[in-house]
Amino acid sequence: MEEFEDGLPNEAYELLTQYIPFHPAILKTGLTAKDKVFLQYLLDEEFKGDIGLLLEDIQTFAVEAEEYEVAATIRDYLKEEENGKEG
Repeated sequence: MEEFEDGLPNEAYELLTQYIPFHPAILKTGLTAKDKVFLQYLLDEEFKGDIGLLLEDIQTFAVEAEEYEVAATIRDYLKEEENGKEG
């Protein structure tokens, strides 16, 4: 994930993660606290809570950046979610 600069220390993000209600898909990742906060912000503000749209956007970016493993992981997650809703 691309790093964004905001001047806050990592400890601030660790503290924020205790108070932000994260989407389960974001919460269970192995991402840093800073990345989780950023993704949750994007989900809430840019994608109006639609995790599918956020993941599709990330998947598109991953393909364009030739990060095919990331794109495949997201594709598989979306398929699992779709199959879980059908079943």
